[in-house]
Amino acid sequence: MTRWLRISAGLTLVALAMMVWSVLQPTPLPVMLAMSFGQVVGTAAFAIYGWVVFVDLRRLRRAARRGAAKVEAATVEPAKVEAATVEPAKVEPAKVEAATVEPAKVEPAKVEAATVEAATVEAPGAPRDPAEPT
Repeated sequence: MTRWLRISAGLTLVALAMMVWSVLQPTPLPVMLAMSFGQVVGTAAFAIYGWVVFVDLRRLRRAARRGAAKVEAATVEPAKVEAATVEPAKVEPAKVEAATVEPAKVEPAKVEAATVEAATVEAPGAPRDPAEPT
């Protein structure tokens, strides 16, 4: 099929060259050749391409039918799968330690070295500080 596709592509290029020649040099001879011989060559190239596509689609359908017939004819036993018992992981809930730190008792050197993450709970509809990141 590859050979026929190459032939079709070659014929298409010949027909296209004739059409371009008739456009670039609009004298009677190139125009008549493009309208008669160029059209025949282009139509033949298109017919070859269409035939190759038709044969390829038919081949794919046959292969699909054969594959479906083989699947229906084969007896497939369902795999025996034993149910495994999986115990959930034993995870202890996180211990929440409430610590209150007064700013007067914290040394400045320790604050700079430590990373502090604070979570605040706001009431719905409470105004937010525009300087805080969202």
